[in-house]
Amino acid sequence: MRAPLNKMEIRTPAREKNLATKEHVSRFLGAFGDHVRTPTPNNRHGIHQGWDLYATPGTSSYAIANGTVQSTSLNFPGYGGMVVVKFEHNGRTLYALYAHLRALLVQVGQSVNEGSPVGLTGTSGNAKGETPHLHFGIMTTPEPHHGLTNFISPGHILGYHYQGLTTDDHARFDVG
Repeated sequence: MRAPLNKMEIRTPAREKNLATKEHVSRFLGAFGDHVRTPTPNNRHGIHQGWDLYATPGTSSYAIANGTVQSTSLNFPGYGGMVVVKFEHNGRTLYALYAHLRALLVQVGQSVNEGSPVGLTGTSGNAKGETPHLHFGIMTTPEPHHGLTNFISPGHILGYHYQGLTTDDHARFDVG
């Protein structure tokens, strides 16, 4: 397990080889999509629905856009403490998911501005025993699921110009 950081850092199979499948580690180094996590009985294709950002537990997580808190939970299956914020992007309604939180700083129906704190990072849900991180995803529908059906890569919304973000193939855009 890595030592937690004082800031958030992108967690990818390129940096943590045990996350990726051996047959895909050289080709798919991203953090979003199929075959970027080692398959398990509950996740046969190594699916990951967003970006994981290393963070010391208690690090503030901020809204990426102006929006409204759609849902919250302290114990959502797999995600643990989570917040979903509804926002508009280029005329499209989307939902930002913040998961593995140890504390929620917002309530359902609350308006948030870009940069407003929504929660504090932790290791809740299936992040127990892992390196502390924030799981961040972008959904096209408000209900979190455990598949890729309603998820899109956060890079499609936030871009890929942040530290360590690149595109790794033409079929999908990922973090690598």
